[in-house]
Amino acid sequence: MKESNDIVEELICDDSFCKFVTNPDESTFKYWNGYIKDNPEKLGDIKEARKVILLLGNNENTSEVDERVSSVWFRIKQSLGNDNSVDMKVHFKSIKIGNPVFKVAAAVALLIGVYFVLSKVNFETLSGKRTYANNYFHKSVPIGQKSTVFLPDGSQVKMNAGTSIEYSEDSENNSRVLKLEGEAFFNVKRDTLRPFIVKTQNLSTTVLGTSFNVKAYKGEEEIEVALISGKVSLSNGSNLSDKPLILSPNEMVSYNKKYNATVKQTFESEQILAWTDKTLYFEDVNFEQLVVNLERWYGVKFVIDNNLWKSKNFIERKDYKGKYKNKSLETVLEAVGFSYGFDFEIDNKTVMIKSLTKKGGIN
Repeated sequence: MKESNDIVEELICDDSFCKFVTNPDESTFKYWNGYIKDNPEKLGDIKEARKVILLLGNNENTSEVDERVSSVWFRIKQSLGNDNSVDMKVHFKSIKIGNPVFKVAAAVALLIGVYFVLSKVNFETLSGKRTYANNYFHKSVPIGQKSTVFLPDGSQVKMNAGTSIEYSEDSENNSRVLKLEGEAFFNVKRDTLRPFIVKTQNLSTTVLGTSFNVKAYKGEEEIEVALISGKVSLSNGSNLSDKPLILSPNEMVSYNKKYNATVKQTFESEQILAWTDKTLYFEDVNFEQLVVNLERWYGVKFVIDNNLWKSKNFIERKDYKGKYKNKSLETVLEAVGFSYGFDFEIDNKTVMIKSLTKKGGIN
C-alpha cells in the first residue's frame, strides 16, 4: 500500500489533477469527481495535494519566498544527514502547473508546501499578505498593483488595486464566506452544497458557482455588483426584512450607502470589466473621480493647484470619457490635461496639477 506522501506527490505531478484544481474543464471535472467518489479513503491526500498546488500557483513575487525556500531546503538537507551532494534550489517563479520543471521539483515542492500548509505559517510578499490555516485565506493588494489568486476551494479571484479579501469556510453552516473591501472579479467554483457568499460593508452576495464583479471601496458611496454568468442573490445587511434581489446575466445593482437606495439595471461588460484587461475606462466622470481612480491605479498622490477649484466649469464638469489600455501615467495625463486644459508635473509618486494654462480644454 502506498504511503500518504507518495499519493500526494503523485497527485501534484499529475497534469490532469493540476488542471482540475486550477482551471477544470467539463471532462476533467467529471473524471476527478468520479475519482473522489470511488476513492473516499484518499480524500485527505487529495485535499493536501490541492493545498500545495494552490500554494504554488498563487506565488507572484518570489524574492522573499525564495529565501524561505532556501531555509526549508537547508532543513531538508539536515534531515538527510547534511549530504552536500544533494543540491537543488527551487524557485517558485519557475514552477508552473503542467511544466516539466514542476515535475522535477515535485518532491521538494511537496515538502516545502506541506511545511507551509501544515505548520500554518503566515508569510508576506511584496504584493500583500496571505495566510493559510484551516482553509482560511487573506490577501491585500496595495494601490498601484493588481493580483490574481486561487482560493482554497479552487475559485479564482482577480483583485484590483487597493483591495483586500478574507476567505473562510463555515463548516457549521456549509458555506464559503469572503469579506471584500475594494474591487474583485470572481470565477466561483460551483458547489451546490456550499454557497459562496461575498460580504461587503452593506451587501451580501450569495452564489453557487458563477462569475461576477463586485466594487465596494471604503469611502465611496456606491457599491456595485455586476453579474456576468449564472445567478446571484443580494441581500442588504441593514434591512434583513427585504426580499433578496436576484440578478441574471448582464444585470447589475448599484447600492447607495448614504441613502440606503438600490438601483437595478443592465450594463456594458466592457466598461465594468475593463480593469481586468489592464484598461482604464472612464464614462461621464468628474475630475474628482478621475483623480481617485488614477491614484489607485498608478499608486500616486495628486497635489492640485487651488486655482483650479475656483473654476466653476472645472469642479462641475461630469462628462469626461476615455479608455487607456496599458498606458503610462504620463500618457493618460497628457490626454486628460488636454481635455481640461491644465499642465502637470510628475515627481516620483507625486503628481502636481498646475493652473489652467493651456488653450482649449474647459477654458
